Amino acid sequence: MHGCDINPRAAEVGQGMGMDIRVGGITEQTYPISTFDVVRFNHLLEHSRSPKDNLRDGYTLLASRPI
Repeated sequence: MHGCDINPRAAEVGQGMGMDIRVGGITEQTYPISTFDVVRFNHLLEHSRSPKDNLRDGYTLLASRPI
């Protein structure tokens, strides 16, 4: 499982459970384009300064992009 979280402690907890959790938001990550089958935003968009950027970046990470 891969993910990112702006809270370093939350990322550390996930890492301790064997997950690849990076610190920072999705717009700061360097995942290759078309990497994931699913991109999930959990309790993020309502708190984001730029949800449009988050959605755009999440969309580019999808392996199969719907129109």
